[in-house]
Amino acid sequence: MKIVLDCDDVLLATNRALSDFYVATYGTNKGIDAGVYCSQWSVWGKGREERLENWRKFLNKFISSDYYTKISPMPDSVDMVDKLKTAGYSLSVLTSTGNTAAIRKKRHLHLKRIYGENAFKDVVCLPLGWGNKSEALKSLEGDVLIDDSIRNVADALKTGANAVLFKTPANSSSIDSIFSNRLPEVSDFMGSFGEECLTLVKEKAAVADGWISVGVALEKLDRSR
Repeated sequence: MKIVLDCDDVLLATNRALSDFYVATYGTNKGIDAGVYCSQWSVWGKGREERLENWRKFLNKFISSDYYTKISPMPDSVDMVDKLKTAGYSLSVLTSTGNTAAIRKKRHLHLKRIYGENAFKDVVCLPLGWGNKSEALKSLEGDVLIDDSIRNVADALKTGANAVLFKTPANSSSIDSIFSNRLPEVSDFMGSFGEECLTLVKEKAAVADGWISVGVALEKLDRSR
């Protein structure tokens, strides 16, 4: 089974590093909880376009900093990646961190330092904030996408792939709303999700609350193949 992994907040604890960088840069967290920085979009401006622009500027500063190359692995991810490799799974990484040569080099080297030289068959870096991973997922011939983005999981499911929605402090309330049938309440920085998309996630996606749960979800998917 070919598994495609998101990187930020799936393999690497980027939420925490971003929050630490924000405090170091501005001297305050402006009320942003270190674990749920994405939920406080009002910090970045009044309207959607202003927020997106300010958020991208901040991300580019973060990626250019030492914080970017020192992001810690997510809990249990190193052990589980090793176990999945040993079990014979093919692992690739698909990340929207930016696709310049410098960024690709930084991310490749960082993942190798943490997970080992040959942990991943491919590491594909898409443009920063890339909106849809479907085509890249197809090119990697992925059977399963593991991602913390509800949108990316829905897009993967639409291609016929399986998907595991990785639960984090930043998306937990949205995931809880989906599985409690409170679909209109689910939204993110880009706006509301379509109900069709959310229903698809509810009906077909597995949800993993941490890497131990990822292993359990993958075993179930493998048995059902």
